[in-house]
Amino acid sequence: MINNDKNSLISIIIPVYNTEKSLKLCLTSLVNQIFSNIEIIIVNDGSTDGSLKICKEFQKKDDRILIINQNNQGRSVARNVGISNASGQYIMFVDSDDYVSNEYCMKAIETLLKYNADIVLFDYYIKKSDSIIEKNTCAKNGILNKEEAMDTVIDASFLPMKIFKKKIFNNVKFPIKKNYEDVFTTYQLVEKAKRIYHLEIPLYYYVQHNNSVTHIKNPRNVSDYFEASFRRFKFLQRYYPHVAVHAQSNLKIISFFYLIYNKNDQFYTEAENIFYSRIKTQNISKKLQMTMWLYHYMPNLIGIIVKKYFN
Repeated sequence: MINNDKNSLISIIIPVYNTEKSLKLCLTSLVNQIFSNIEIIIVNDGSTDGSLKICKEFQKKDDRILIINQNNQGRSVARNVGISNASGQYIMFVDSDDYVSNEYCMKAIETLLKYNADIVLFDYYIKKSDSIIEKNTCAKNGILNKEEAMDTVIDASFLPMKIFKKKIFNNVKFPIKKNYEDVFTTYQLVEKAKRIYHLEIPLYYYVQHNNSVTHIKNPRNVSDYFEASFRRFKFLQRYYPHVAVHAQSNLKIISFFYLIYNKNDQFYTEAENIFYSRIKTQNISKKLQMTMWLYHYMPNLIGIIVKKYFN
């Protein structure tokens, strides 16, 4: 059986930093996987709450858990360390404030082996305080060509909704001291993959918090997000021009926030050129569309309103 095959070991990497409130649910969902041939690599990124204590309690009961302690260096370093210490031929990522279906590993590895894929991506749930919403990572179920796969990473770079063959991480590292490391990296992994499969089943529960890195607007977060998206856009523009059209629409929205939060910063000229171009934005709310239009005529006032709204 695949569960006992030593060549099917999955290394699940979990960066942990001060998530004691959600960590038990996350780890419980992993130790209870139907597919048991896993190792759970917890990289404790200098937590100062009770997170490490919780990790050790789980480790006492399950010898598949490896705990690595490091000073607080950020999620990118934690993920890089996790990959370096992984024994499995396959890699999955879970964020410590999220949790997964008990079929998370089984469905992923079965699909990867069945179709000899380098990457399998699957759907997920967004869990808010009062609702759960199912989200698709891709409109097509099955084998994706490279353009289709590249198109998915514009709106769904999230690493936890995927399983990877470990070998495609050779020479690919998460950028140190950068947020939005998924956006910086996922398209590079897709480029290296020879076969990519989309499994149209939700297996991951993404718990959405208003105070998470991806929802807080501040100069550093906006700058990192723009830089990652801009580098990805330049790559797509060169190698996948049809996909770059979608990426450029997405980048125009990010440029709007960059101009508000990062005046005269490193990429200000690029952001300005993109925002004031005639590129049409797609799939955005009427409220944001109107706000972006008003910024052309009242940049200072709109900047104050936007910062107040997000802060």
